Amino acid sequence: MSRLARIGLIVLLATLLHSAVDVEATCGYCYGSHACVDNSTFQICFDGVPRPEYSVRCPAEKPICTKYGEICMSLDMELKPTCGDVSNCGQCDSDAIFACTTHTSFGKCVDGVLANPNRITCPSGYFCSVKGAPTGNPCVAGCEPDPNDTCDRETESNDGSSTTESPTTSSPTTSSPTPTPTPSTSVNATAVCQREQKAGRIAIPNDTVCTSFIHCNFKANAWQGAVNNCPTNKPYFRAATTCGIIKPTGAGCV
Repeated sequence: MSRLARIGLIVLLATLLHSAVDVEATCGYCYGSHACVDNSTFQICFDGVPRPEYSVRCPAEKPICTKYGEICMSLDMELKPTCGDVSNCGQCDSDAIFACTTHTSFGKCVDGVLANPNRITCPSGYFCSVKGAPTGNPCVAGCEPDPNDTCDRETESNDGSSTTESPTTSSPTTSSPTPTPTPSTSVNATAVCQREQKAGRIAIPNDTVCTSFIHCNFKANAWQGAVNNCPTNKPYFRAATTCGIIKPTGAGCV
């Protein structure tokens, strides 16, 4: 091999190694068995879902949580942390109307704090804007969230028991019974999104309860998914549309 060819190979290898270090990752997303929920804390994942009861803080000598198998690494490795900017997540100023809590959800602010555990989900194809939320305009359209205008995490680092609802201004009158949302905890939402490769809301495979759905998005060169509930005033998810008051009769919410 010529000297020029060897130099070219070394440059190529250096480029590939550097790219591996700087690959973007997502806060709250399960990379194998763990998900970073902030830049120094991770949670153990079961079936693609992070479990808050198994939260672990990285040690002082290795304070950075990453997407890699070793999870916690030292500052001198110059690795990019898994979590991006989460400093704006859940921040309610005294006059703020809403605050973003994840890429696609937000909560109501009252007197400078999030009023309750209920979260509102932006429509399919929209993401929560940390700049627009305080003024009452939380959802903006886009293929991916703006890295400079987002709460950079997929899920909140809480017990996951909050009710997810869709934006609405009034509740329609209906005589149909209102079921309690019961999202499936056994489905691997990310695996479904990787198979379907379709952004937005899709039905849980073979679901017959139809009170929840999977939200898919493509970020960091990977398909990611999360199970969300329909709101109580529109309790049923229909695969061809979205949440409504009529329960689908077919498996897969058709």
